[in-house]
Amino acid sequence: MQIFKKNLTKVLSCAFVVIALLTSNSLSAQNTADDFGTVKPEDFSLKNLTVDTTAGAVILFNTGLIKFRVNNQYNDLDYVYTRKMRIRVLSKKGLNWANQHFLLYKSGTQEEKLMDLKASTYNLVNHEVVREKMKSAAVFEDELTADFVNHSFTLPNVVEGSILEFSFTVYSPFLYHLPEWYFQYDVPCVYSEMSACLPEFFEYKYDIRGYLPLKDPQRDKSDETFVFKYKTMPSNGGLAETVSVPVKSRSTWMLWVMKDIPAFKAEAYANNEKNYLSALTFELASFHIENNPIQVFSTNWEKLNKRLLEEEDIGRQLKNSRFLSDEVDLIKSKASTKKQMVFMAYERLQLKVKCNNKPGIYPKQRLKTVYSEGVGNIAEVNLLYVLLLRELGINANPVLISTRSNGMLMPDVAKLSQLNSIIVHIQLDDQEMLADLSQDTYPPGVVPVEDINGNGIKLVPGPEQDVNLGKNSLFGELKNISMAMNPEGGMTCTVNEKYQKQSAAIMRARIKKEKTEKIVSSLEERFPNCDIENYKVDNADSLYQPLLVNYSVILPKTGNSAIMYVDPFLMDSEKDNPFQLESRQYPIDFICPTDETYMFNLTVPQGYQVTEKPESITLVSPDNSAQLIYTCTEMNDAIHIVCRLKYTRPVFVPSEYGDIKEFAKQVSIKKNQKIVMKKL
Repeated sequence: MQIFKKNLTKVLSCAFVVIALLTSNSLSAQNTADDFGTVKPEDFSLKNLTVDTTAGAVILFNTGLIKFRVNNQYNDLDYVYTRKMRIRVLSKKGLNWANQHFLLYKSGTQEEKLMDLKASTYNLVNHEVVREKMKSAAVFEDELTADFVNHSFTLPNVVEGSILEFSFTVYSPFLYHLPEWYFQYDVPCVYSEMSACLPEFFEYKYDIRGYLPLKDPQRDKSDETFVFKYKTMPSNGGLAETVSVPVKSRSTWMLWVMKDIPAFKAEAYANNEKNYLSALTFELASFHIENNPIQVFSTNWEKLNKRLLEEEDIGRQLKNSRFLSDEVDLIKSKASTKKQMVFMAYERLQLKVKCNNKPGIYPKQRLKTVYSEGVGNIAEVNLLYVLLLRELGINANPVLISTRSNGMLMPDVAKLSQLNSIIVHIQLDDQEMLADLSQDTYPPGVVPVEDINGNGIKLVPGPEQDVNLGKNSLFGELKNISMAMNPEGGMTCTVNEKYQKQSAAIMRARIKKEKTEKIVSSLEERFPNCDIENYKVDNADSLYQPLLVNYSVILPKTGNSAIMYVDPFLMDSEKDNPFQLESRQYPIDFICPTDETYMFNLTVPQGYQVTEKPESITLVSPDNSAQLIYTCTEMNDAIHIVCRLKYTRPVFVPSEYGDIKEFAKQVSIKKNQKIVMKKL
């Protein structure tokens, strides 16, 4: 990034070679990393720790420091990020802390550079501390993409009880975003600190994420002098001279501290953990240097959309559609309604173009090239779909999103760095549809689960338009199980399953990936000593129809028992309560509303009589958004159970955890009740 260089050139009217002179921090703060590199026998004691020591490890300290220097190579400022961390391994669960990795960014000829990586393992042997330093052979560098390099290292001789520590420094020319800082991890942390010395030329906004309280930062001022050196060429042809130009800054020191941080306890039905971990992010808001106007970088979605629509990569590509004329003519000749055109355009592009599943919001090539060569990234295939729909006279627009694996989009913070994908919004009269061409088992109107992550931003001119990514989504399942005794004396379960919307797309993707043989094998593993017969799938390729799966499970003969116990929910994969925490500081996220119906029909074997059966019951949460209707009836030597479980909204806030936990507990109780039959 050349912000500083370009503006400073206006002031000094020349090109600079840069040297930075940084003053020391005048802010008074506890620095737990002062004794980095020195471990004493008493440091292995757990007596004075104020955090939970039953975890696999505990972070003793984690400190980060950001300062600025001048980069001689690019005549611009860098930020310098130094990190120090010490961990105590408490059990085998904590041994994975020996493996560390982090990503560094690069763009064009500029890149972030890793310097001064040091790491050591300390073990207490015969009451003496033995230190083993990491060797260079344990450090690895892998280029993940054209933009990111993964740096990883492994500390030596890590066992239960070891103390690990590492430190490194990163030099970065990319000043828009300073390093993100996490205070919380999946193990407890005694002390975490992030400090930054920000020159007065830069104004950074910071955002706090997570559910743990973080106090406002301590602040102080510090005088810094950045000395720029450049060469002048005398007019008389003499030797070049080096001229030093000092630039003073009344810099601001900021310090954030969090102590005795509990481990983040992961539980079922949660979005990406990093949405909930206590963390700190920075973004450059403005830049100003003397005798120059202020450059404002903070923006809003309306301005960002305008910029994207004017750019060659996105907006201008959506104006060149002549190469699609044959597709348009073909679709119009076969489809009689706009809805049919939507589906046919999707099907045509699925046949014509394959997605390589590379994320991002920018195309890497022309859409015409994507169409002709038949392969593209996620942004390219979806922008191509937008272009084709528009040529068919259909109101279609891109939607900028952050997928679940990327983290929740913060709508109030307009940053392109939050985004990692594009999908398609389609408006048909009063009907809205979302589509993602990158996932071939999700037809238009059924959004991939990975994309359902709060709201997206419609890429259109004018005021911001949020798009609810989960609108009209549903996990819809119907299971109909009939159980009867077979001639061999065992029980045969005939299973008929019906999947709709997101559930159907997920199951189709599994069938496509694993094939029938592997799915049958997994059923055989789930039901040992049983035979799986007549496995059949209908509508596997009919994306607009429910997916039907049928098979039989042959249970072995249990002997001539006087009492027989039958589990009606034998075929249900979730019978236990998934919510076990005392309290939960982050939302329950089911992704989609849920509507599951489980039907069980038992033909009572001849010579047996039902002595116990579950009672019918209706359960609802306080606001009726969670519902269970459970009926059990006996008629003509048969037991009929119908269990319908509904969650009418996908997300429940932490204050509702207790209610949903209790509701799920009662559901679990019902699903684990047995039918008891006694031999006459």
